[in-house]
Amino acid sequence: DSSDYPIGDTDKQLISEGIDRILSNLSNRDHDIICMIYGLKGCNEMSFDEIARKFALSGERIRQLSHQLLKTFRTDYVKDFRALLLWLINVVINFN
Repeated sequence: DSSDYPIGDTDKQLISEGIDRILSNLSNRDHDIICMIYGLKGCNEMSFDEIARKFALSGERIRQLSHQLLKTFRTDYVKDFRALLLWLINVVINFN
């Protein structure tokens, strides 16, 4: 039940916009891989091996791409990443 969570529609919209902004700079493949790994943008969360089969790659290659993309997020999008992370931490603390 969505009423169990302290995230309002405005907050959800801000999170969605932040994720869109970060993902918009990725190639279609990288965008899809990140969405599948983390269950974003309507994708079901999938394992590296499940994603690998969809892209005819190895699970290890998907892991490497995931690591590379997260490293890019941490360096190129630090401001957005930190802001989103701090907001999420605040939500969790206030929820408990």
